[in-house]
This record gives sequence, structure tokens and C-alpha cells, in this order.
Amino acid sequence: MNYFNIDFLIVYAFLAITLIIGIRAGRGIKDIREYAIGNKMYGTLTLTLTFLATNIAGISIMDGASGVFFNGIVRIIPEIGVVIQILFFAFFITPKVLQFKAALTLGDVMGDLYGRVSKTIAGILGLFYSISMVSMELLGLGITIEALLGFQASWTIIIGGVFLALYSSYGGIKSVTITDVFQFLILIIVIPLLANIALKHVGGIKVVFASLPPTKLEIFNHENFSYYLTLFLLWSIFPVGITSPPIFQRLLMGRDAQQLRNQYFIVSVFHPTFQLLIMLIGLAGLVLYPTIKANNIIPHIIQQLLPAGGKGLAIAGLLAVIMSTADSYLNAAGLVFAHDIVKPVYDRNGLKIDELKCARYSTAIIGITAIVIALKSTSMLGLSFLAVKFTGPLLMFPLIAGIMGLKVDKQTFYTASLTTLGVFVFISWLLPIAYGHLGVPISILSNGITFFSMHVIKNKGFAIAKQLQSTIEVNMRWQLRSRSILAKLKQFLPTPTNLLAYSRNKVDMYGAPYVLFGVLLAINYILPYFAWTYEAPQTYNTLLMIRFIGAVLCGLLIVKEKWPRFLLPYLPTFWHLTVLYCLPFTNTLLFLNTQGSIECIANVAITTLFLIIVVDWMSFAILMSLGIYLVCVFFQYFFGKIELPLSFSLQYLLVYQFIFITLIGLLFVRRKPIKKTSASDRFAGTELGEQMEFAIQVTSRLVDHLFFYFKNTHQVWSNDRDGFIH
Repeated sequence: MNYFNIDFLIVYAFLAITLIIGIRAGRGIKDIREYAIGNKMYGTLTLTLTFLATNIAGISIMDGASGVFFNGIVRIIPEIGVVIQILFFAFFITPKVLQFKAALTLGDVMGDLYGRVSKTIAGILGLFYSISMVSMELLGLGITIEALLGFQASWTIIIGGVFLALYSSYGGIKSVTITDVFQFLILIIVIPLLANIALKHVGGIKVVFASLPPTKLEIFNHENFSYYLTLFLLWSIFPVGITSPPIFQRLLMGRDAQQLRNQYFIVSVFHPTFQLLIMLIGLAGLVLYPTIKANNIIPHIIQQLLPAGGKGLAIAGLLAVIMSTADSYLNAAGLVFAHDIVKPVYDRNGLKIDELKCARYSTAIIGITAIVIALKSTSMLGLSFLAVKFTGPLLMFPLIAGIMGLKVDKQTFYTASLTTLGVFVFISWLLPIAYGHLGVPISILSNGITFFSMHVIKNKGFAIAKQLQSTIEVNMRWQLRSRSILAKLKQFLPTPTNLLAYSRNKVDMYGAPYVLFGVLLAINYILPYFAWTYEAPQTYNTLLMIRFIGAVLCGLLIVKEKWPRFLLPYLPTFWHLTVLYCLPFTNTLLFLNTQGSIECIANVAITTLFLIIVVDWMSFAILMSLGIYLVCVFFQYFFGKIELPLSFSLQYLLVYQFIFITLIGLLFVRRKPIKKTSASDRFAGTELGEQMEFAIQVTSRLVDHLFFYFKNTHQVWSNDRDGFIH
């Protein structure tokens, strides 16, 4: 075997660069805080990249592709759960977690909430979790290199483990972060390139889905649906990812809540996109090589489809995925061992410890331990489940409850933990092997029920610990107060009072172009309607009435200055109802009535972007979802069963334009809060200023984005009403 061909040289260069930048970045570390969280020195982009590099593990690449290869599109269910978990972090965890300003690890937070013993328990569980994950990644490293380069897996595991331990132990989080960024940049080149090449050899996405066996398109009737539903529950309803030591470590690295929230919003967009590319690689591999083993799909595609040099780059990309996760967990393992397990023992005995040196030595020793475990293991997925088997059930609910401000105590935590262990042992004995994966969610559920039941019994309800600012110097004290569950839930129920308050708050914050919107939509409803031809003339009268109602609603917006004074408090709610009716409801109804004509597909793009411009992003999500749902109910009641005989190309175009126009709109043209400080801002807050501002916004942004859209889809509309022109 030639160990100095172009592919090997690319791999050598990647490893050398990783080691060099890792060692250089870790120089000059002075204390354990800098070693653990880098003194919160990193910006949003760096934090985002290191989070993505850590979160996208080697198993997510291999199992993602092999999962869709073997089971079909049902594999997408857990990824939906991951996105829900990421958004949960963004909205609920990031505003609260930085109150633990001195914390370096998850164990520190548990110690603040439940005492020193709880910190040690969290440290032991975190150590177990991290070692399992490092071992899993090293095993994946050995399997990948042996399959692609023919190098013996055991030697790859040993060399790779030593390599990771060198820079991870020396530079801590500073070395890990900078190498994560470098590795992610390699990864973001390789995976899209691999997906593009695989799809090109198949003939495109259309050919992929047209060639799949029907069983690969099943979801709810799939034989493994319960397994993937379990994974969905673990990552959404039960967000066990918060108990991952390196993931929690990156939460503590944030400078402020807004930085962390922005990070998670970016991740919520990138993660599903990346996973979609991986799944497309697996589906393309199924069409190209239906007889090979599922676990070999990515190595086989690299071997068969990539030329010399490209193969080495792809291998470097896979190494980047594996190493960026392994070094993060290795760093976290050494840190929690030194900080959460060893240091408390020294503190209780009145002894001093060089915590930085201890963390470095611990990381190196744990790296060797992970090598031994990887050499003895045969299943990456088994190690992955082993990692969350105890940490998630024992820590998730107590940790989230404490972060969110629930009044917590040691007795509740210990009682819930003992109950959970008992349930886990019993369930593991009771369930057959085929349903063993249900043990983790059942254990988590038992922990939550026990924990919150104990809390309610002890406090006679839910007691919330609320921080109050008592002095100008911002000295914080804790005040306890109780709330009933019903009173708390009432705040989120769509009662008339809550709906009125929601609309007023949103209009006060973002404004509303009542008159301009009314004029524009009233003209659109009246004039073009009679010039159109219809494929279903029997629905003409019904649609005419629907458009007439829309014109009346818009007319009422135009004459809002003439409204009686007692009706003005209801104007914001009327505004949202009118937008709901005129945009998502009416245009979705036209789309269904014309059975998805190409003109109405184009109208979907215009409606989506228009809705993003006139309301805030949360109202956009609510109104769009509600409008589509109401149309489906209305259509089936008045017109009969919904039938959309769309070709695959039109389905693809519809989904593609909706997703990307929504994404572009929310990122670049969404409505932003009004800040009225200067004279010009005060003018913008007046009726005339608001209408002028909206007109300029519509003219510039809508034209720019729609010009780009029409330019790229003109050929489809003019030459092929039923599909794409490739």
C-alpha cells in the first residue's frame, strides 16, 4: 500500500494543521476558568461553529446516511426533535442560564441548586457520558479509516486517541474551539460536495424519489416507527441534550443571553439543512448501490465516485466530524473529573490542588481510557445510548427546573433520583430486547413525575424563585411566590382577552400599515378578479363572495379614522384577522381550488414574503399555520376532498420556494421593533410616516427579492408547467 499518495498526503496535512493550531491556541493558559470556558472571549460566530462541530457527531453522519438507506425517510423524525430542542434552548434556557456566572461546568450549576453531593453526582454522570462519547467517536474513526484507506482500525483508534489527547489536554477549551472552527470549515465543504456528486450520478433529486421503493417512503406505518419516535421524544419533549457536558459548557461560554440566543437561532437553521444533505447522500446511495450494507454507504460512495484528491478531501471531512466531537467530549471529561469530582474531595479535607494541572493530566488519562474502551467495543450506537442512559433520566428535569427558577431542594432531587434508578432497573428487566430503547424515556418520565409531585406536595403548589433588584448596586435577593398551574396556563390559552392583549402588544411594538395594506389588497381583490379565467367555474360564486368579504375588511382598515371610539381598542385584533383572511387564507384557498396551478404556486411566494413584511415573525408563524389549517377545513366542508395532482417537480418547487423565501424573509426583510427617539423616528411613528415607511419597504425589498425569484424560475413557468427543465 502506498502511504504517500495524494489522498494520504491530504489526510496528513489535515492532521498536522489541526495539531499545530490546537497547540498554538492553547498557549498561555493561566487558570482553570480560562481552560474551561476561555474567559467568555469568543464571539457569536465562533461559538456557533464550535457548537455545530461538537453537536454533529460522527454517528450522526454514518447513522444518518445508513439510517435512510436501511429504513427510508422515517429517519427524519429524530432530527425534527433536535430542532425543537434547539429552539427550546434559544427561547427558555439562554435567558436563564447565565445567572450562574461563576459556573464552569454542569456540576457547578447542580451544586448551586442541590448542594455539594449533587455536584459530585453530576460530575460522575458527566464523566461517564463523556467517556462513552469519546469512545464512540474513536470507534467510528477506526471503522472509517479502515474502510477508506485500509489502515488497521485498532492502530487508527490508538493513534487518533493519542492525537486528540495531546492538544485537548494541553490547551483545554481554547485548543478545542479553534480546532473545531477549522474542522467545521472542512466539513461544510465536504458534505455538500459529496451530496452534489451522489445526486448527480443518480440524475437529480427527482430521480432519487421516483426510484425509491414504496416502503422507504413510509413513516407512521414503518416497522421501526416506535424506535425513531423514541429518539424524537428524547430530543424534543425530553431535551436530554442539556445534560451533555460539552453542550452545557458552550452555554456557559456565552457573554450574554442575546449572543446565546442568536447562536441557537443560527444552529436551528443550519442543523436540519446539514442533516437533509446527509439523508440525500443515503437515499442516492440506495438508488446507486441497493445491495451493499447500510453501514458502508458513505465509504462506498467515496470509494466509487470520487477521484484521487477528492477522496482524500472527503476523508478529511469525515475526520473533522469525528475529531471535533471527540475533542470536545474529551476536554469536558477531564474538566468534570478535576473540577466536579477531585476538587470537592480536596476542599472537604482542607487541601489545596493545582486544578489546571489536574485537569490536563485527567484529560490525558481519560483519553487513554477511551482508547481501551473503543478497542473493546463493536457498536457505535450502543455507546451512544450508553451515554444518555443514566445522565438524561437523573439530571434533565432537576437541571431544567432549577435553571427556569423553580424552588428546588436536595430531598426532592434525591428522592426523584432513587425512584428513577428503581424504575430503570425494573424496566430493563421487564422490557424485551426489541423494546429496550423505551427504557430511557420511561425513566425520564418517572423522574419528572416524582420530582414535580414531591415539589407540589412540599410547597402546596408550584413555587417559583424570582430574582428581584433591590438596590441600585444590583444586589439580588430571592423572593418566593406560588402560582397555580391553571393560572399559569391561562396566560397561554387563546382566550379573547389574551388575543386582544397579544394584538395590541405586537402592533405597539412593530406598528401596522393599516391604510396602505387596505388600499393595496382592496384593489387587488376587485380589479384583477374579473379578468381571470377559471378551471373550476362551479366555484366562481363562492370565490367571488370570499373576495368581496376580503375587500370589505380592507375597506374597514382604510376608514379606520372613522371608527367609533369604543371600537378602537379592537383595531389591532381586527388588523391581524384581516391579514389572516387576506393573505394565507384566501391565497391558500385559491391554490387548492386551481389544484396547484403554476400561477398560484408563484402566488404562494408573494404571499409568504408579503406576510413576513407586514407582521412580526411570531405573528407570521401563527397566522400562516392557522390560515392553512382553516382553509383545509373550509375546503373539505364546502368543496369536498382535497386533491392536488402535482408532479414531483411542482411539489419540489412549492416546498423549495416556501422554505427559502421564508428563511430569506425572516433573515432580511422581517418587520422589526419601532424605536421612537429622534424627530425622524417620531415622524415614522405617525400614520403618514408609517405608511411611507411601509411603501418604501415594500417597493425596495419586495421588488429585489421577487426579481431574483422570477429570474430563476422564469424558465420553469414559461416552458414546462409540469416539471423542471434540467
